[in-house]
Amino acid sequence: MKILILSLSACSMALHAGALIQENFEYGSGVPERAQIEEGATLKDSGITAAGNAWQAPSLGGAVVFAAGKGLTITGRGGNVSVFIEVDPELFSKGSPVRAELNVVPGDLWQGGPGVPGLWIGFSNANSAGSELLANINESADHLALRYAITPDPVNCFPVVETGVSGEVRVINETKKKIPFHPGSTYRMSLVFNPSDRTYEATISDTESGEAQTITGTFALPPVFNVLRVDFTSIAPTSASTKPLIKSISLTKE
Repeated sequence: MKILILSLSACSMALHAGALIQENFEYGSGVPERAQIEEGATLKDSGITAAGNAWQAPSLGGAVVFAAGKGLTITGRGGNVSVFIEVDPELFSKGSPVRAELNVVPGDLWQGGPGVPGLWIGFSNANSAGSELLANINESADHLALRYAITPDPVNCFPVVETGVSGEVRVINETKKKIPFHPGSTYRMSLVFNPSDRTYEATISDTESGEAQTITGTFALPPVFNVLRVDFTSIAPTSASTKPLIKSISLTKE
């Protein structure tokens, strides 16, 4: 798979508890350093920063653009779209748990999409962060990814966790339970990794219906992570499609 990327330069982040990234992608009049950004402007060209680093979005399968009001959406011919940020690997090797959280309205771009349709959030140690879609990393790098697997039947959508450490890869759906897909609902996807015991917790919840699924596990060896990313894979937009809205992305040291 080929992807569209959001990249940030490596940054040094404190290991004490608190929010490291809290990005709502607000823009327009009255927003400091973003007053000149207008609806539909690409993230690639915006020059905005988070945690002191510039967000970038080279286009391959589409463009990440500012949506009405606030947030990000995507435009273009479809395929795959990705948002990522490089982070300090010590966040995942020392101190308290790290939590990443995505709030997103998924839209209906997956209906009839080819390949491996899904919405992903994950940590990785991809050697080439610009080309390593979470779906493609496999044994090439350490990773922890939560995928909301979108199926042709909305009732049968389900969460999947994919992990990799030192070349050993696992795919987990322990609950075997479904979480129905509602294109207009706000979903919260979260990943928590605890360096002290190498445990993780991955949760998908529909914030409007209250339906949720959680998968937990433990890495056999300490993983190395230096990238947080969000991927939309195998999207097939049409003129009638409801586009996704990324409402917020956060990273917190608990």
